[in-house]
Amino acid sequence: MCRLLAYLGVPVLLSDIVTRPKRSIIRQSYDARERLQTQDLPGWLNGDGFGIGWYAVEANICECCGEENGPKKEAQCRFSNPCVFTSIKPAWNSTNLHRLADKIRSPLVFAHVRAAYPGMPVSEENCHPFHSGRYMFMHNGGVAGFMQIRRRLLSGLSDELYEKVGSFHSDSAVSFAVFMKHLGASTKECSPDYLRQTLERTISEIMQAQEEVGITEASLLNFVVSDGNSIVSCRFSTKDVKPASLYYAVGKNFECSDESTDEFELIGEDGRPMVAMVASEPITNSITDWVPVPVNHMVILTKGKGKVVDVIIAPVRHGLVRVERDLTISRCLENLASGR
Repeated sequence: MCRLLAYLGVPVLLSDIVTRPKRSIIRQSYDARERLQTQDLPGWLNGDGFGIGWYAVEANICECCGEENGPKKEAQCRFSNPCVFTSIKPAWNSTNLHRLADKIRSPLVFAHVRAAYPGMPVSEENCHPFHSGRYMFMHNGGVAGFMQIRRRLLSGLSDELYEKVGSFHSDSAVSFAVFMKHLGASTKECSPDYLRQTLERTISEIMQAQEEVGITEASLLNFVVSDGNSIVSCRFSTKDVKPASLYYAVGKNFECSDESTDEFELIGEDGRPMVAMVASEPITNSITDWVPVPVNHMVILTKGKGKVVDVIIAPVRHGLVRVERDLTISRCLENLASGR
């Protein structure tokens, strides 16, 4: 099992969420407290590589096009795509990670430390987050029977998507390719509701392939995806087994409360939040700030008016047939997007 973290809110130094907190994802790379123990992957180390991803556009001015409120042709704007840095080094042993994190500021950040299953290559191609166009994707868990269903999943891809698969050895990379197939163009901006539905269709296709070949083991599918504006994550298991851990936290700000000990905390319980995170494990010692994501549910983080972050918790609607639109959740997300 890997460990992951995603942040959405006011621009923040990567170091303040990735490297400095006492329970940061760097600490979790060698001291994961909530990683599920399996026969194939015992222990607490996540030392088979790491990755960080972030979006460079800040405020309302596009550095590429110079347009207020974003570029007129955002699909062609190179600043709408994420920056990604990966390495096969253990995260705790990367000087470059600390150098970058101390200088980069972003309103949307992904971070991931990897524990590879036996037989999975340790290479940069297998390090998360994966990216295509404006989209980033991370996974914690495993697709059961992946080697038996891999060809079925790949056969549904277009030639263009097939050539872009980050690693044919990685269940996560192939899952991302399936997601991109259901999404469509990698440069278009989608609504949070469409991202939610696309993730559900991805889960349904994986489950259908497993059903067709008779896979009975459970898949753990904690997926996180972003288009640079919103984050959609899920905590999901295909069988009646405990899924991998996932939490979310919200607040008005996230800041260091004690420079001498690098203690961080979420500030402000009143009013609407300005920052939100999802993480495999809490990155602060204040566990009351962190809420476990319900089993087989999604957490949807969106930016509202005035830099407010809206948080929606919704069940994962899945099945072996086409996922139908959940009108209640869709209308809620549409109302948030319109400011109503």
